[in-house]
Amino acid sequence: MNSTLPARPCGINLVAGCCLLIIFSACTASTASTAPVACTELFTRFDIVEQGQVYTVEDSMQMTEQNGMQYYQVNRYPAITPGVLANVRMANADNSIYFIRKKGTENGLLFDSLNAAGKQLSFHSFLRGRYDFSEALFYNPADRLTERREEGSLLVETYIPSTSTSAADWDSVVLYLCKTNPFPCNYSLAPALEAAKKMKLVKAVLLFNEERDTQTGALLTPRRESRIELREKIMPMSGTELIERAGAMLNSTASRQAP
Repeated sequence: MNSTLPARPCGINLVAGCCLLIIFSACTASTASTAPVACTELFTRFDIVEQGQVYTVEDSMQMTEQNGMQYYQVNRYPAITPGVLANVRMANADNSIYFIRKKGTENGLLFDSLNAAGKQLSFHSFLRGRYDFSEALFYNPADRLTERREEGSLLVETYIPSTSTSAADWDSVVLYLCKTNPFPCNYSLAPALEAAKKMKLVKAVLLFNEERDTQTGALLTPRRESRIELREKIMPMSGTELIERAGAMLNSTASRQAP
């Protein structure tokens, strides 16, 4: 569907993660071990508008490391409310796909189920369009800082566009920054921003004011909130055997390519 996306403060469009409804192929169920492990979860929540209806799109990616291998587990479909994809989700016993690579390398293997044959893919291609975000989504050096406060171990900063002239224009972005990486995996939402701040971005909340017709005052789009955050999670680990298999496949490929 062609969604009406809220504009990012400073005129930058919120394009990442909103219209990405069906990207990967089907998964199959598995009875592999599900011992719980600590992981880093990337969670996204976007409010989008389609023909006057507000839809909430939620998605997530879990990341962990084992024996020098980086393991990524993602939902085949995002969750959309009202329940656009409810029937599709129910039809799939395993709603996950998997990407595995050696730590520090760009290329890895994509598995569309726990029992599938791996497909070679770059990490950038795996993330593209769904889990990669333009840094301009979070921060523009021209933005105006309106609030800075501490919240536990986090520094919270609120920015508005430098072009704002009244409170009615104040779409804003709220950044949650941490001095150290508190997560099992070192995944970065905004490397350049983190380098400039010398802190880790763990959450960004984008707030968009309601929009009304300038002549009639009729509500065009309601107030919306979008969120991108990293958080620690304990998840059932169903891919231990898959990691071992992927490691053997990647080692075999490296051996064949060695001079």
